Amino acid sequence: MALVDQIVSALGKEISQLPTGFYDSFGYTTTGRNCTHPVTLGLLAKVLWQMPRVRYVAVDFHLNENGAKFQPDLAALTEIEPLQLLLFLDYESPNSCDNRIRTKDVAAYEKWCTVCTKRIPYFIVTTLPNQEASDWELRYTSKNRCNEGFRGRREDIRKNPFAFWYSEYRRRLRNVPDVYFINIDGKHVVPVPV
Repeated sequence: MALVDQIVSALGKEISQLPTGFYDSFGYTTTGRNCTHPVTLGLLAKVLWQMPRVRYVAVDFHLNENGAKFQPDLAALTEIEPLQLLLFLDYESPNSCDNRIRTKDVAAYEKWCTVCTKRIPYFIVTTLPNQEASDWELRYTSKNRCNEGFRGRREDIRKNPFAFWYSEYRRRLRNVPDVYFINIDGKHVVPVPV
């Protein structure tokens, strides 16, 4: 079974008992009730621990090679000395599934791979409903912010956040090797080709 399929299957089981609206609304991502990101990171760490060959799971893993900084949420390692990496994983909750994935996640990974001349599989787990979401938010649209180019597109995004953002990712991230996308839509976890 491919790594992506292992993650999808195990994560699907782990999220099944979470409350309705945990992933397809901003109800658990708001100030004072910000549960989505930390709970899901915990579940993803549990998923990685269960995978064959994984001996260590690093949280908030900082890599800085010759000025190329890359900081995935999680890294699965087979050894620490010498460092042997199996995969990287970032989780993006409802409030961060936007243009940041291209700039913050993929661009940093690509730069690190170029400098290190290594390619470690990189998984990005998004949280986007594949249906109309009338209250879906679009943040950081002011001047010089990551979503400035999408100002005025909130209604387009709300028609189907998954379709909107994945069309952007496909347009801008086509042919990036070793980057795999997984989406959580309500209680459904699916791999997404980009």
